[in-house]
Amino acid sequence: PGFRSNSEAADVLGVGEGAQNRLDAFTEQCCEQLPRLEFQKLEPERTLPVNLGEEAGVHHFSTGKSRFCLVRLPQASDRSLLRIRSFIRDGGFLVPNAVFLDGGFRPVRMVTDMVMEYSPETWRRYGHMAARLAIRPESDERWLVLFTRSDDLESSTEVGNQNQRRRLTHKSGGSLSLRLVD
Repeated sequence: PGFRSNSEAADVLGVGEGAQNRLDAFTEQCCEQLPRLEFQKLEPERTLPVNLGEEAGVHHFSTGKSRFCLVRLPQASDRSLLRIRSFIRDGGFLVPNAVFLDGGFRPVRMVTDMVMEYSPETWRRYGHMAARLAIRPESDERWLVLFTRSDDLESSTEVGNQNQRRRLTHKSGGSLSLRLVD
């Protein structure tokens, strides 16, 4: 009540008159021009490995130049959560960001600054950072673009317990895995 879109607070928050939200700004440089021939398909009962190494496509997003991956989401699934794992290699990992696209390749939702859980390496599995994202088929989410931002590359993440802290660098490339989970 009483919120004025022409107030100083609205300007600071970026919601004032004529303000553009982050998704609108991102949409200006994404995603209709992304190559659609090279995509991967996520299937309900399988883990999808994603390699964002030297051979991955590169695009100039509004958040900076980044390697990216285009993933076709399943049409209908009982599972509504997407688990993204970013594997730790050489003391660092790729910080994933996600943009969900509709059937016409228009961005409908952008997820940045994901809360990621650290899992250290064991004799059975690689160390990784994991996040879970809700998939919203009712919002016509048909495609997923994974990328990283220039701002993410300028920082690092500290992980581990109080006695064994470890600093992980943020990398421009890396290995991910995607899986639909309950």
